[in-house]
Amino acid sequence: MPPDRVAEHPHPSSQLRIVTAQSITDFLYQITAIKEDDRWLCRGHANESWPLIPLIARIRPVADTTRRAEQDMMEEFKRYAVPHLARVPTTEWEWLALAQHHGIPTRLLDWTKNPMAALLFAVSGKSDYDSAVWCFRYRRSHKTEGVDPYSISEVYVLRPTHFDARIVGQSSYFTAHPIPLRPFEPRIDAGEELVKIVIPQRVRYRLRAELDRVGVNYATLFPDLDGIARHITWSNTVLEDEERTYTDQRD
Repeated sequence: MPPDRVAEHPHPSSQLRIVTAQSITDFLYQITAIKEDDRWLCRGHANESWPLIPLIARIRPVADTTRRAEQDMMEEFKRYAVPHLARVPTTEWEWLALAQHHGIPTRLLDWTKNPMAALLFAVSGKSDYDSAVWCFRYRRSHKTEGVDPYSISEVYVLRPTHFDARIVGQSSYFTAHPIPLRPFEPRIDAGEELVKIVIPQRVRYRLRAELDRVGVNYATLFPDLDGIARHITWSNTVLEDEERTYTDQRD
């Protein structure tokens, strides 16, 4: 039997199933029920209403088109990045993954094979909204040799080169989108599926604490000084949605 607090909601689109989880137990039940094989990727959103669109589609570019803005930023990133790299990317796909990893808006969308990492990303920090973990069942990974990433005609699923410890720690994958402004939808006819696990706003603080107790935090997912610093800061800070609980414990 499923946990009592797991709720499932119908959705008008046959391409999306929405379920709710209010604890790690609920979340793991849903993930176990969803992931019948290994072809699933997860992504955490602090706001469950955010669409699945790449960052390049969420900015207001100076250039006249999104594609021109993306390519302009990539060229500038390449010029500045080379002196800082122990290994210089050899393909445009590797450059895109590296730029995306460091915060440049691209047509790539970050995913992870680790659902607990996606849950941490969803509930970290303050949010006045319900959060969500998106789960996407893909049919195959794509080969990119000889393919121009700016001229693809379908969504590509990519496993990036392990050029950074964070890529390994987060079990990272990317999807590459031919039309970044168009919200992602799975190809049902090809066996793809999309599920959204909603995390109610009122339980976000509790899930952060539960994740930390089982060793899922920024220090373990980001094995560098930035990750350690972020975890230490969170451990010694009371966020707005934690204030009532913290006050109750002190009383």
